[in-house]
Amino acid sequence: LFGEESLDRDITAEDLDEDDVKCLLEGYFQYSPFRDRSGRKLCLEFPGVRTKTTVRAELRARFYVWANSVETLVDVSTGVVLVN
Repeated sequence: LFGEESLDRDITAEDLDEDDVKCLLEGYFQYSPFRDRSGRKLCLEFPGVRTKTTVRAELRARFYVWANSVETLVDVSTGVVLVN
């Protein structure tokens, strides 16, 4: 999705192109400010707000969101829950 040069480093916002950013700004992917009862982050997806974006842009945006969801050691140990 991001090329071979990005295999050995973290994906950052600079790796996103204009279509990827549009996909993110739609609000299709969001993190809840709250956690579930087990302490896991909640990643929310709202399929109803999806507009005509390319599959590539959606996959890249989704990968960016998921890759950047684990920020602390607690996140690594508890995980993330996807609510769709």
